Amino acid sequence: MRARARTSPWTRRLLAVTVVVAALGGVAFWPATTRQGVNYQVSIHRLPLYAKASEFVERSAQYRQLADDVMRGVNGDEARALAAFAWTCRTIKPMPAGVAVIDDHIANIVSRGYGTGDQQADVFATIATYGGVRSFWARVPMDRSTPGMILSFAHVDGAWRVFDVARHVAFRTSEGRLATLDAVRTTPSLVPDALRALTVDGASYVEVLAGASMPPVPDVLRAEMQMPMPRLWHEFQAVLGLTSQS
Repeated sequence: MRARARTSPWTRRLLAVTVVVAALGGVAFWPATTRQGVNYQVSIHRLPLYAKASEFVERSAQYRQLADDVMRGVNGDEARALAAFAWTCRTIKPMPAGVAVIDDHIANIVSRGYGTGDQQADVFATIATYGGVRSFWARVPMDRSTPGMILSFAHVDGAWRVFDVARHVAFRTSEGRLATLDAVRTTPSLVPDALRALTVDGASYVEVLAGASMPPVPDVLRAEMQMPMPRLWHEFQAVLGLTSQS
């Protein structure tokens, strides 16, 4: 009987590495897509998976560095939330008239230096969350028939504190602490005088807040979905059917 030729351990390892590299190389070039909205018309752009993944990781690193810069030397959740709020109000200006509304990535909003109300709120929530203060934004209606206004929420001292980033308002209690939406809703005097004459959806700013209710807090915050590990864990759960795809 003819003896079977033996493969050396080093050869087997080399073959295994070659197979893994080839497989990863194939996955890296799988087609992926990214979306961009211009004046609320969404277009889809194609790119290889490795490019999408590398851009994702790079953006996350940028958000982490930005949060570190904004909150350097700032301690405590309230102070850190206010630092993110102040930086966003100071840096991200309202949309200039006649400029196309571009909806893509938060990093691009920061680079442009201006944005819509929801984009300003998104920048604030991202910086705050990367800085250790969980935050999100939502459109809060007075009732189901109205679009409502965009408000931001930061988790400070065990409660969700409310901000109107576009109008540069960090709502405060009579004691000077950051206020919850419920406190603002039931105490109209907490609304700054400059906003009392403002109308939203045909109602006064105070009336809209009085009829608003706290929106559901997302299981995974939008800003957390910009972080590699939380995003991977979310996608893994989605594949297993344990959560919904975002």
